[in-house]
Amino acid sequence: MENVLTDSATALPNTVREAVDYYYEHIEKRDIGVVRLYQLMLENSLVYLVRTTTDGDDGWIELFGATGEPFGTGRTYIEQVAWGETAELRAQTGTGEFPNHLDMQATLWK
Repeated sequence: MENVLTDSATALPNTVREAVDYYYEHIEKRDIGVVRLYQLMLENSLVYLVRTTTDGDDGWIELFGATGEPFGTGRTYIEQVAWGETAELRAQTGTGEFPNHLDMQATLWK
């Protein structure tokens, strides 16, 4: 995977850029974590992956297709992922809450 944020010449779909900007403003700019953007080939199709991690064990992940169509948004705790609605999960950048269906006790890293 290539971190495409390091290449400012990379043209990104608006939805992907908006996701990166959102997590930058709400996590990285507050100095509580980092946001990374990767592009990878999956079955001969370009996929963008926005991965945000905090200084703790939690984070967010958003996946997009080549033209920016959203594939899914997840809230993460170590290796656990709870998929859900983008707006609801993004709002948790301000509250630090987790979705009810994220079983943090299921992690392998107890």
